[in-house]
Amino acid sequence: MSYSVNLLAWRAQRRRRGVRQWALLFSGLWLVALMLLVSGLQSRHQRQAEQLIHTKSDSNLLQALTQRNNQLNVENQRWQVLRQHEERREETRRWQDILQKVAAQMPAQAWFSTVQWRGEVLSIAGQALHFSALAELEQAARALPEFSSVTAGSMQRNERGHWQFSYQLRTGGDHGESR
Repeated sequence: MSYSVNLLAWRAQRRRRGVRQWALLFSGLWLVALMLLVSGLQSRHQRQAEQLIHTKSDSNLLQALTQRNNQLNVENQRWQVLRQHEERREETRRWQDILQKVAAQMPAQAWFSTVQWRGEVLSIAGQALHFSALAELEQAARALPEFSSVTAGSMQRNERGHWQFSYQLRTGGDHGESR
């Protein structure tokens, strides 16, 4: 007895299964490609957003640094002015001490009409009753440790019989610490 087998249904099923497999494969490939494309676009968009954030952040940081730099420059200028003022004040104090020493050593028969200092030079001019008072004044000035040199200027008698004199006393730059 012979049985009849219908192989056509099996072939049709196999063909449908093959078409389904190829369709699933191509659909999967299209889905993967579409996912890669969407992922790439999203990644690009995210990079642009990050770059925009970094640019804004850098701009804000630069602005803050510029503002802080300006503030520091203003503070530095103020500090420089205060430092210069303090240096001038210290110079005045130093000269005040020196002038008080000079005044203490001044003979009673002599007096100053002009006292001026510039840098490290004290220029004095005045009058003395007697010529001997000039010698005492010069000797007293040379005895002061603050001055490294004492240079006599002009000396002459005026119409009243007083001796007019001028001296330049130069500090040694060491401010009296050594002679």
